[in-house]
Amino acid sequence: MYLTHQDLIGNLWVNQEEQFNGIDDDNNGFIDDIHGYNFEFNNNNLQDTNSHGTQVGGIAAAVTNNRVGVAGTCWNCKVMVLKFIEVDGYFEDAARAIQYATDNDVRITSNSYGSSEFSNVLQDAINYAHNSGLIIVAAAGNANTDEPTYPAAMQNVVAVAATNETNHKTTFSNYGNWVDISAPGYNILSTRVGGGYGESDGTSMATPFVSGLAALILSQEPYLTNEDVEKIIKFS
Repeated sequence: MYLTHQDLIGNLWVNQEEQFNGIDDDNNGFIDDIHGYNFEFNNNNLQDTNSHGTQVGGIAAAVTNNRVGVAGTCWNCKVMVLKFIEVDGYFEDAARAIQYATDNDVRITSNSYGSSEFSNVLQDAINYAHNSGLIIVAAAGNANTDEPTYPAAMQNVVAVAATNETNHKTTFSNYGNWVDISAPGYNILSTRVGGGYGESDGTSMATPFVSGLAALILSQEPYLTNEDVEKIIKFS
């Protein structure tokens, strides 16, 4: 994520027990994890190199009422930045990221990535998160197929397809009975690397709308369980 973006910096999660000093101040096994962690390279370099994470973060939780840019779906929510895809990216790293989020009391993870390959390691991490009370939201994929995409099609995940400006399925969105809900995913304006804004398409863009909605619900009713929130989103 572009951490200094004017529409994001105010809503970044901050680990109050950690400092930028090269020391694991809170003894959690991660050095200088102020705003999150990079699980691909095992460091605290969270800077976005392609705008994908910055766009997703802006859709979910860009700062509101600051008279600039865009407004996030959940305007008072905090974003923990968990990076694991830059060069290669493996489900094992994604699993570590989800476990980190769980152990740091995150309520929702927004997962805008996917593969046709199933991973037991990632499913185990998702089960751990779900059993700890997390809501796991994931993108259905952009191949216009009903073949399952993971982690979206895994157990204990809310799978999100993408709709267009007429509220119909986009030409690219995956679909099928494993998909739980659809959200806007066409020409979505959001934050970009460098501090600007731009439009993008994809189930990656639809997913943070649902994640932001879940966070918005919890901001009003924080004692709801993850399963309660998921039922509200799917059936209301």
